[in-house]
Amino acid sequence: MLADLLEIQPLLRQPGAADRPGLSLYWARRYFLRGLTRSKTAGDLLSLPVALFPLLDRFIPAPHKIDGANGVYFLGRKSAGTVEAHSIAAAYLGAQR
Repeated sequence: MLADLLEIQPLLRQPGAADRPGLSLYWARRYFLRGLTRSKTAGDLLSLPVALFPLLDRFIPAPHKIDGANGVYFLGRKSAGTVEAHSIAAAYLGAQR
C-alpha cells in the first residue's frame, strides 16, 4: 500500500502517533471492563485506577509513543513510480529499528 505513496514534505506535521500508549491502555481497560460488567457505570468506576495513565505519556520517548499508539498518521500523495521498500523502512520512526 505505501509503495505507491510519496511523502509530502512536512509542512505542518511530521508523521507520528495519533494517540499515545497511556491513553490506549486506559481506553482498552475501560471498554473491556464495560463489556465484562455489561455496565457503563461499573466499567468506568473500575477503570478509575488507570485514569491517570494518559498523563504519564509525557515521560515516554517519542519512538516508543509511536510503537504503542492506537493510531499513526502519514501525509502523502500518489507517486509516479514505486517507492523502494528500504525507503519505506527508513522512514519508520518507532523504537524497533
